[in-house]
Amino acid sequence: MKRGTMVGIALLVAMTIGRQGAADQFSAEIEAQITGTDNTKKSSASNTDASETATDEDGFLSEEKKKTDEVNTPFWLAIGPQLGMGPNILFPPKNASNVGTTDAAPFEDGGGGIGGGGGALIATRFKQGKLGLDLGIFAERNQTRTNMTVNGYNNNKFIYKYSIVRMPLLFKLYRLKELQRFSLGIGPELIVGLDSTKGEIHSDEVLQTVLRVEPQIDLAGAVDLGWAIKFNKWLVGLDLKITYNITGPREYSDRVYEASGGFEVVASHSLDARILVNMMYEIGLGAD
Repeated sequence: MKRGTMVGIALLVAMTIGRQGAADQFSAEIEAQITGTDNTKKSSASNTDASETATDEDGFLSEEKKKTDEVNTPFWLAIGPQLGMGPNILFPPKNASNVGTTDAAPFEDGGGGIGGGGGALIATRFKQGKLGLDLGIFAERNQTRTNMTVNGYNNNKFIYKYSIVRMPLLFKLYRLKELQRFSLGIGPELIVGLDSTKGEIHSDEVLQTVLRVEPQIDLAGAVDLGWAIKFNKWLVGLDLKITYNITGPREYSDRVYEASGGFEVVASHSLDARILVNMMYEIGLGAD
């Protein structure tokens, strides 16, 4: 083979190798650009995700941010209205005896009724929102009644109606779970009777008899089980509160006694339960 021919073949091979190398380098550059674009997209998506964890579609704080706020805020204050109602129970007294000319011992077997009303509640939380103290003031209308037998006739109804103001002071323990919270509360409750009282007798046997009702001030103990859900700064809650009257009279003579023209009863009951609904506005104080 001639020398010129060999040189031509060598140049052709070199050119082919050079083109392949350039093609490989071009491919590498394209791949790098694609990879870089993907990384940029991933980084952008990550930033977007981080942004979305701070706020949701409505601009409210995210779940994670709310949890952080709960932990980092040293004191929470909430205030709002509360409404409720439920049953009353009057336990049987000790040493019942007939009263005056009634030939009966009204409420010797105790009684029952219903009560309800509304008022305002102030709630505080501290220790990362896990402990709290509630103070409330509520006005209620109550009634207690009994149906008893007189001279062989059993359709004799004695009813007393009375208004009270309740002031519970409850120490609470909270369990926080995302937007919800559960609570257990216990504490004293002051019950102040008002002059707005009324007694009724529905009977064909107990005639010309007046039932008077005397207001009473009592100290009770309360236990409260609560649940609430939070919407931004608003709380909607549902509670079951059971109250036991500690200072209410136990002896019949202290609860029912003869009075001019009839008899008089003390306006109180022994135990009650209330289903309570509240809506409160809550703010955090003292956060960095």
